[in-house]
Amino acid sequence: MKLLEWKPLELKFKEARRKEILSKICLFFLILGGIYLVTVTFYSEFRLLFLDDDSTSFFLKESSGRILLASFLPFWFYFLIATFQFLLNFSFKLSMKLTMKSGILSCLFMALGVIPFNYFVESTLEDKGYVFCNWYTAPSAIAPDVWLKNDELCLQDGSVIISDIYDWFEMHNEKGIEPTLNTLEVFIQKTRAEQSR
Repeated sequence: MKLLEWKPLELKFKEARRKEILSKICLFFLILGGIYLVTVTFYSEFRLLFLDDDSTSFFLKESSGRILLASFLPFWFYFLIATFQFLLNFSFKLSMKLTMKSGILSCLFMALGVIPFNYFVESTLEDKGYVFCNWYTAPSAIAPDVWLKNDELCLQDGSVIISDIYDWFEMHNEKGIEPTLNTLEVFIQKTRAEQSR
């Protein structure tokens, strides 16, 4: 099976209109940026799940569904190659065919893999001593799940000020100090009082 094909096109690159050339070049860099973002997201989630055994982190925001986006890397790679071939005046028919095939396979992999992978992530975090906190997890489907080492810090009153609690927990994570229940309750009361003014 051929992976790439470099056959010159009959149309010359110079004959293309200037706007079309600029749009293709912008598309090339946009795809390159997409590949970079998917790779960075994959690495950050992978590090969180497998490499980060830092016991000082008592608070985690986890988006395990994003790690499956790495399955779209072949799609973006072939699309990038097809764009590059077009810019250099080569036939991009095979690259586009492989782009479509890899896109369909990536969608199937993501649809079939999301439930088992989420189960794996949950069991991994539970093994590390974390407890899921539904009060700090936003109702949006793309919002990250919140996991705490101490389930007493998961308070219903905090669900109204989720973003403030994230920042407060992140600050304590950076210091390596787990806050007490009393300091969290004081922070929640103070923040809610400030917001109601």
